[in-house]
Amino acid sequence: MEYSTLAEHAEHYAKEKHRATAQMYDGKHPYEYHLSMVAARAVKWAHLLPLDERDLALAIAWVHDLIEDARLTYNDIRAELGDAVADGAYALTQEKGRSRAERECPRYFAGIRKSRVYIFAKLCDRGANIQYGVENPN
Repeated sequence: MEYSTLAEHAEHYAKEKHRATAQMYDGKHPYEYHLSMVAARAVKWAHLLPLDERDLALAIAWVHDLIEDARLTYNDIRAELGDAVADGAYALTQEKGRSRAERECPRYFAGIRKSRVYIFAKLCDRGANIQYGVENPN
């Protein structure tokens, strides 16, 4: 299939892989609901990034949970979308751990801080989570 942008390719790939796991967001929505919320923020705030980083940032927004939640590896994403997108997905993947404190350890945040694009995608993710939490308090 032909895609006009890297982000469009990433969107298709992420939706397909998340659908294959039948994972739900908050037990109510197909997981792509969350991905769409994250991507919407990336589109809205893309003007904050240099023009040459915007497509990559949107692609990473779409794939940010693939390793963590869709049973894919860095190399799966790399083979489909290239090094830059795989590096971003890897950077946004939490460490193994029994608690949030273990999963979101200093090494995890150090990986995110390696690139303004990774920080941007993570902030889009957190923004989507905040909005959902405010709109769905129970």
